[in-house]
Amino acid sequence: MKSLFLSLRKFKPSLMKNWILLLMFPCILSANEIQPKSVIKEVTVFLQGAQITSEVKVNLQAGSSKVLIKELSPNIDPNSIQVNGLQNVTIGSINFYTNFIEKKTASEKIIDFQNQRNELNREVAVLRNKIKGLEDEEVLLNANKKINTEQQNVTVERLSSYSKYYRDRIAELKTEMYDLNKSIEKLNNSISDINQELNKLRSNNTEQRGEILLDLESPSTVSLTLILKYNVSKAGWIPLYDIKAINTESPVALHYKANVYQDTGENWDNVNITLSTGNPTLNTVKPEVNPHYLNFVNPQTYTSQSRSRNKANYTYNPTVQSVSGIIVDETGLPLPGVNVILKGSGQGTQTDFDGRYTIDVTGGQELVYSYIGFETETLPVYASQMNLSLFADANDLNQVVVTGYSVERALNGKASGVAILEKDDVSQDIPVMIREENVTNVLFKISRKYSIPTSPSEVTTIEINTFNVPSEYEYYTAPLLVQNVYLTAKLKGWESFDLLPGEAKVYFAGSFAGNSFINPQLTEEELVLSLGIDPTLVVERKQVNDLKDRSFFGNTRIVKRNYEITLRNNKSSNVEITLLDRIPISQNRDIKVENLAYDNASYDDKNGVVTWKVDLPASSLEKRSISYEVKYPKDKFVNLD
Repeated sequence: MKSLFLSLRKFKPSLMKNWILLLMFPCILSANEIQPKSVIKEVTVFLQGAQITSEVKVNLQAGSSKVLIKELSPNIDPNSIQVNGLQNVTIGSINFYTNFIEKKTASEKIIDFQNQRNELNREVAVLRNKIKGLEDEEVLLNANKKINTEQQNVTVERLSSYSKYYRDRIAELKTEMYDLNKSIEKLNNSISDINQELNKLRSNNTEQRGEILLDLESPSTVSLTLILKYNVSKAGWIPLYDIKAINTESPVALHYKANVYQDTGENWDNVNITLSTGNPTLNTVKPEVNPHYLNFVNPQTYTSQSRSRNKANYTYNPTVQSVSGIIVDETGLPLPGVNVILKGSGQGTQTDFDGRYTIDVTGGQELVYSYIGFETETLPVYASQMNLSLFADANDLNQVVVTGYSVERALNGKASGVAILEKDDVSQDIPVMIREENVTNVLFKISRKYSIPTSPSEVTTIEINTFNVPSEYEYYTAPLLVQNVYLTAKLKGWESFDLLPGEAKVYFAGSFAGNSFINPQLTEEELVLSLGIDPTLVVERKQVNDLKDRSFFGNTRIVKRNYEITLRNNKSSNVEITLLDRIPISQNRDIKVENLAYDNASYDDKNGVVTWKVDLPASSLEKRSISYEVKYPKDKFVNLD
């Protein structure tokens, strides 16, 4: 410093003043720039996105100050930044930047690899020193060998002894040096592997971080605790449920849960969590209704608007790795050969003969369903079970090939667990959250604090609440589809719990009964769940042989069908079973279904479903029968089975 001022003496006084000011200027800047730490206190998690609430403690001098808050999420929406707790301090500007910093975890790995490499290099050096010693010994042996052979009084025996010693020892030295060189080669390979890992880490040793710069103006020296709020993406929560029933006399316990995920770049350590049913990413601008003008259109070029029947309020569920489901048409018939494509990946599959499909959705967020003659549907990956109906496309009617198939209508769209019907009133246990209802969404304030790390794959499960729901249990069987008897539960009053579409795990009597998907938006009064198969109730459906089941009358073929259904109760108590069967319905005037008989069951002529309510005493057996005739031209074929 002394030499610097000695050199400044050579300048003119005015120029020297300017140099002193320049030297002082960085000190003035750093004195007015503050870099406080931000501590996350609360997070409101939306279905997509989250709002972060942090505390920032600052000590401001009178005048202008710049507050730089670092180590924030790079996924902040700059328009959402709010600052509270300013008192008399005013804000000149708020700016958001992204920066790249060295990864802490990567730096630790780099240091670890460097230490390993240093240790290996030391081992190589030790081995090289051993080789050098062996080489020196070999030189010494060769020199001694020459001296001994030049001696004139050496006997043949002694010369032979010298030769054997030199030969054996040099062979030992060569072998030892070879082994040491092989060890060095292995160590060098390990060092090369470490160098490759280090190169990978160094090439990807930075991560993006957000920074907020506040320009503040304070009339006096003051200490503040600023409340900083901002919205981030790459976070959200997915509803899920555990539905448990102990026996048929108890209400169903509905455990309402949330899978919370976040990859924001900031860890949420010991924070208060609030779950919101709102979605800040949705367009909140009210729609405008414009005039609808009628005119003639060409049906070949007319494009119908996309139907919304499959498009409930579904959101992407990042925890789903594989999706299965059934695809049917508008009438409930399965569609084989439907293309199911994971959007943006080129990965896909097709439905089988029964309309079923399974696809790995790792790395994708949307599935595209397409089929000739039907409208293409695009849906987010919202659950591991995704069933849907495709609707005929007016543009492609000329390409449609219509084929008839039998279908599991009674179980259509319900997975091993959920059929949704309609609505009612409930009791509730001690809550683990506080529920607040706003005009547009519901907030669940979780009573305990959580730590949720930033991760592209990890999720944290949070219990929202548990409800005891009055339920009505019923045994159900449709042996024309599956020869099992199922126990079902109708949940009433579920609509008061603010449920959202989500996957459910169903348990009965302590055993897992199956997976389901609850969609309250498609439900009116009752939520019907399948609690699994009851092995103590046996059902069998068989066709009664009739030698005259096929006959001809002129050009008409007459086919008779007669089925007998046997129900057996192996329980020690009486049960009531709802039994369903089906009579085919003609969709062609040349096909006639006549002489129906169904043992005083109720018959729905719109869908052909036959229903019995069977009272089955303990350890007893009951039988029901169903029969009909089908008449059609004998040169035609009708698939009745």
